[in-house]
Amino acid sequence: MPTSSLDEFYEDFMQEINISAASGGDFNEPNFTENMCELLEEEGFFTDYYIVSYKKHLQGIKVDAWAYEFEIGTLNLVVSIFSESDTVETLSKTDLDKAFKRVEKFFQKSLDVKFHQDLDESDPAYPLSELIYDYKDDINKIKFTVITNYKLSKRAESISKIEFLNYNSQRDIWDIERVFRGTAISVDPIKIDFEDKPLPILPAHTGEGSLESYLLVLPGSVLASLYEDYGDRLLEQNVRTFLQFRGNVNKGLRNTILNYPEMFFAYNNGITATAESIQINEKNGHLELQAINNLQIVNGGQTTASIFTTRLRDKVDLQKVFVQMKLTIISSDFQEESSSEVDENEIPKLQASSIISNISEYSNTQNKVNAADLSSNHDFHVRMEAISRRIWAPAKQSSTNNTKWFYERLRGSFANSQTNLTESNKKRFLKENPKAQLIVKTDMAKFIHSWEKYPHIVSMGAQKNFVRFIEGFKKEDIKGIQKEWEENENLFNDNYYKDLVVKAILFRGLDKLIMKQSWYDGYKANIVTYSISKLRQLIDSTGKYLNFDAIYKAQETPDILTELLLVIAERIDQSIKDTPEGVSNISEWAKNSIAWENARKLAIDFDLERINKILISGDKEKNKQQDASKKQALTSDLEIEIYVVQKGANYWKKIKSWAEEQEPLTPKEMGILEIACLLPRKIPSIAQCKILIGIEENMILEGFVG
Repeated sequence: MPTSSLDEFYEDFMQEINISAASGGDFNEPNFTENMCELLEEEGFFTDYYIVSYKKHLQGIKVDAWAYEFEIGTLNLVVSIFSESDTVETLSKTDLDKAFKRVEKFFQKSLDVKFHQDLDESDPAYPLSELIYDYKDDINKIKFTVITNYKLSKRAESISKIEFLNYNSQRDIWDIERVFRGTAISVDPIKIDFEDKPLPILPAHTGEGSLESYLLVLPGSVLASLYEDYGDRLLEQNVRTFLQFRGNVNKGLRNTILNYPEMFFAYNNGITATAESIQINEKNGHLELQAINNLQIVNGGQTTASIFTTRLRDKVDLQKVFVQMKLTIISSDFQEESSSEVDENEIPKLQASSIISNISEYSNTQNKVNAADLSSNHDFHVRMEAISRRIWAPAKQSSTNNTKWFYERLRGSFANSQTNLTESNKKRFLKENPKAQLIVKTDMAKFIHSWEKYPHIVSMGAQKNFVRFIEGFKKEDIKGIQKEWEENENLFNDNYYKDLVVKAILFRGLDKLIMKQSWYDGYKANIVTYSISKLRQLIDSTGKYLNFDAIYKAQETPDILTELLLVIAERIDQSIKDTPEGVSNISEWAKNSIAWENARKLAIDFDLERINKILISGDKEKNKQQDASKKQALTSDLEIEIYVVQKGANYWKKIKSWAEEQEPLTPKEMGILEIACLLPRKIPSIAQCKILIGIEENMILEGFVG
């Protein structure tokens, strides 16, 4: 099936940048930078990035974004090379080298205290320069990354280690061709060659029909170096997205490494990993692992990061530390079984992502993987995805076409949905599902927490905010979706999703306008989330609720609300920059709850009576929520009843017999099972069906096999 060419991809890519910029021209490059940084964050190259857009061409200095991972001492400095051209242009090696030298010079200059002292404290580059100076002795690694919408004249290595001021440094390049390959297929996989130090490996698969599995022993130093080079890219991202261990050393693991390194292998459960392919050599009758393609650690992130961080912090020698690894080969040709004519004795093929998810879940014995960890597979995300594929959004005034807001439960599913489409079908798909209406999980958490008045949590970055959205946060009395789902899953219904769309409209609408304001000079992400939270606070003060239904119907922010948001945003800009004495890093200050408390106290010069038309009473909002919950409950109950009936009498008879032998039930439970054994002559009630499903789950946990 045809796929997009690089030229077609570039055209769509630039259109998206232009739309995002809204005002075009000078604002295109910062929007390109932010777009690319979002991509790199999603792929695990770094976290909690900040846009700087600092240029001093006469001095040969430029830096556009940065991220610093305090736990592992890794500084990421990003510099962009952007073209306004309508067609793909080629980037020369000379221009590429100039870009690297400019961002490297910024780092070098920042080692001198006078450099950041000469900068205005409101300059977005100030906290970066100050951080470099303050942490120059703690920085363990520097990553210089060029992002560009050019195509390289000659393919360069994605990762190239360099010598730079005695720092462990590397250069990385993301050109438009690499972005295209990452969007159309998958982001560059991790390729590891053990060169002259191959590792002994032992086959552990059973033969025909089984996946290839192997056992090997990794030296601790090798594992630490892999994590140093690849970071969170090494940790499987679909199953435990954004929830992997990050630098918090497990005390038990650290103690063993420091005091009993020779016992680490015996005490530790080891790690479980997958790969797309491996290269094995035979030497003197023994097998050796030479290379791995697309290595992913699906269980053992804590072990991996603990070994690395202990080496980093304690300067410990890892020569006595070894880790067992179970490695399963999952090639890229695994497909979902599509035929309905499947041999009953044949196990259907699964998608690679499903197999990896199962391996992660079933292998995790050291630290139990809960529903929050398996974020992509949590029922909440499954339901949001299902609703988003079903519900049509009304056409905007400027259009006659209804569209959908695409909820991306699994990373890359939006792009994958188009992979095998013809050009005409792809155009139809994008017409129905505009990329501007794509909602990824981290954005969803950002939209919701902004409206729930947690802007300081959102300011912590996409990953940390998402973790708190899923798991909760006692300090801020955030329950977390997992707990809320357990308490009442019916709250998460069609209305919930429509309200999410409205929150996206409000957030993104303001985001596009901020850079056009005369007072704006940085910290857009913080300003937007704080402004949305402040808007919610002001509406709450009226005793009424925002008419989400009206905004959803219009698919755009009402003019009067936009006017109010811009008034709020200017005051927020002043507020977050009014930092306490001794605090100069505005981005860090925005993460503090005190910053939000200060913003809450702000007086906003705006007559709230002007927005009465877009507000509704508390009774109307309450009735809307109750009706939506009842409708969702009805749907859920129907699904439960269908499930019980479809299982059939013989299935429930088996459970009843097994329970009588293995796991005694209460008289009430046995009575309900007897009713199920009479299907279809007698149908259990909804309440009884729910109890039957609970019985089934307990029996399966105890060992029942249907």
